[in-house]
Amino acid sequence: MAKKKDSKKKPAPPTHADAELVLKLYDLRREPELRRARQFVMSEFWPQSADDYLAILSEFGTQRNAWYRQATSYWEMAASLVVRGVVNREIFVDWSSEMWMIYGKALPYLKEVRERSGMPKMYGHMEAVIQSTPGFEQRLAGLQKRLSDLGKRAAKAASASRG
Repeated sequence: MAKKKDSKKKPAPPTHADAELVLKLYDLRREPELRRARQFVMSEFWPQSADDYLAILSEFGTQRNAWYRQATSYWEMAASLVVRGVVNREIFVDWSSEMWMIYGKALPYLKEVRERSGMPKMYGHMEAVIQSTPGFEQRLAGLQKRLSDLGKRAAKAASASRG
């Protein structure tokens, strides 16, 4: 009886070229406007519903919309390089915790936002990378709890600052 071949292809070990690409992606994150966009998405944008995503998506011409699009499209672009095999997934996942947080913030509303916005592949490359990571369910579960706590604190601080 012939041995059944393993259907999962073992990934190639990372190369120096992989490291160079990841370092270049990291360097791009330091560009001042992208840094500000990332700060906005990570620290200031705390969506509480699909409506919050749909609102920012429709705010064309505003700084908020520009920052949201810049930060999220950066991570979608970077993740697409992984999905297409240009960047080694394991190295990428090692330094992509910000991508996980952006995806984690969106996850509770993502299905509805995709449907209502007419963008069925929104965050699709990030999702593909995350879902191809061993143990992603546990990592996302812990992240969801942390993000929920951070979002509640941010909403409380914003409410207190308004009066």
